[in-house]
Amino acid sequence: MIHRIISGIVSRLRNLYWKSRGVRIRGYCRLGRIDIPREHRALEFEKEVALEDGCSFIISSVEGRSPPRLKVGANSYFNRGVILDACELLTIGQSVMIGPNSYITDHDH
Repeated sequence: MIHRIISGIVSRLRNLYWKSRGVRIRGYCRLGRIDIPREHRALEFEKEVALEDGCSFIISSVEGRSPPRLKVGANSYFNRGVILDACELLTIGQSVMIGPNSYITDHDH
């Protein structure tokens, strides 16, 4: 029980940290140790998203294209090691579950 309480507090602190970096988080999300290397303001999580350790959200820009965006719908779950890589627009719907070590991108290669 103590572990669960500590885990919840740490997750809430991660919510505050990523919000302070510009990530749009709508409601509470359960955040593990995730990586968002750049373009924090182009990332949005709806409420009740759960992200396990090792998830990475890469937002790349390509010259001549619109600003990239990455959106994750409410109640979605990403297992460990998931990588989302958005060049233009990558939207994950509501109540989606993504298995471990998956890579999803909208790049053209």
